Amino acid sequence: VEDAVHAVMVHGEAIVDSITMIPGKPIRILDQLSLWEKDFWINDRGLDPVTGNFIYGNHRGIPYCMERVTSIFKDFESRTWQRKVINDSLEWTMGPDYRTDEQYDSNMDQIGGPSTRMNLSGREQQKQ
Repeated sequence: VEDAVHAVMVHGEAIVDSITMIPGKPIRILDQLSLWEKDFWINDRGLDPVTGNFIYGNHRGIPYCMERVTSIFKDFESRTWQRKVINDSLEWTMGPDYRTDEQYDSNMDQIGGPSTRMNLSGREQQKQ
């Protein structure tokens, strides 16, 4: 596909010890990525290397798409790399410095809530 970078794992897959999902448990990783100017498509899957059971990822092998929120450019005057927001509607996803708790809660409610506990705002974590 034109104007995109596509990547697969060099050896097709890798078995690594999980650090965060299930500490110490081996996971078989299968990843494919495609990067366009404004979209990032990823089909990442983690499976139990013994049973083949899914630990994470899409069971049907369908990649999901993330939209670009920022772009990075070189500021030649300061000789530093800078980040520029290019998608104002998703700026709130960049972290607490870019949103209020009310914005976060409202936006998360619109998509059905967070998928994991660590995605909850501080106020929501205190309620649990």
